[in-house]
Amino acid sequence: MPHPDDLHFDYNTFKLQLTGPINHEELHRLEKILEARELFLKMIEEQRADAEECAREGYPYSPKDLEVLSRLESYLKIFDNELEKRGWLPRVAGRKET
Repeated sequence: MPHPDDLHFDYNTFKLQLTGPINHEELHRLEKILEARELFLKMIEEQRADAEECAREGYPYSPKDLEVLSRLESYLKIFDNELEKRGWLPRVAGRKET
């Protein structure tokens, strides 16, 4: 049975749209994407904290570390694009703030 947040009824067209996983394979894929996304969010947060600490202490943040941060953010964007494509991002994006 789909999650209620995954069902969207358009009252103008009387069409029902399912945006959530429709089988166990899709559910497993969603879970893996969300796990990876959470991991990358934590790694980005740690990299930014390191950069801020370096700035407070007067040390420049190395270009290599900035490249790592940029790469992490690009991977996060890939995960978000995959979620957005399936209509899952609006529901899970709130997790980004918590």
